[in-house]
Amino acid sequence: MSYEGFLLVDKPVGITSFQVIRRLRKLISIAKIGHAGTLDPFASGLLIVGIGKAFTRRLASIQSFSKRYIVKAVCGIKTNTGDCFGRLIEKDDGLSKLHSNQRDLFLKKVSENLPAFLGKQVQIPPLYSAKKKEGVPYYRLARQGKYPDRLPHSIEIFNLRLLEARWLSFPILELEIQCSKGTYIRTLVEDIAKTLNTVAYSKNLIRTHIGDFSLKCSVKYDALSPQVISQHGVCPFQNEP
Repeated sequence: MSYEGFLLVDKPVGITSFQVIRRLRKLISIAKIGHAGTLDPFASGLLIVGIGKAFTRRLASIQSFSKRYIVKAVCGIKTNTGDCFGRLIEKDDGLSKLHSNQRDLFLKKVSENLPAFLGKQVQIPPLYSAKKKEGVPYYRLARQGKYPDRLPHSIEIFNLRLLEARWLSFPILELEIQCSKGTYIRTLVEDIAKTLNTVAYSKNLIRTHIGDFSLKCSVKYDALSPQVISQHGVCPFQNEP
């Protein structure tokens, strides 16, 4: 039975992208396995995996494809990691006390501010990220009490729209984002909040597409087995974007 090729995996919340690779290696006893773009532990969704030397070599080109995400951002609360796994470090209590008409004005301002984030721009990676300095991930340095200088890098936002807005104690914005490689959605959410004179964190994040490849065509992580792997697209993509 041959397993070499590409596999689309639906990574769940709570595990790293490397844990997906480690499980696949154990299931099919192939060491040469890699993925086309890390998903943070708090994020879920599409992970494209290359199995075998010929296919891991092609992952770099897949990494350059645009990505699509859906994020739920909670405004008025900030965590040290920018996601739901971090600890609370700031709260905008004034936002939770807005009256109905003030809430409407806030949400109107959200819609008005989003277009300013479209296009090419620079972004500073979050402190708690897999970005590395001298081979050591930022998040590991941060946990050691070390705070490396983080250099800005170029990204591009191709599309950004508000799908839904709900107001519980604080406003929750559901955003759909299409962006370039290297975009940190947690940072984008925090930057959007700054234009609203508040703070925010990413409650959950789903990667729905990489290029033309969709989460709908992926295999659930918990369903992975040698038989399932052999049956679900472990062959060259038929229609690469």
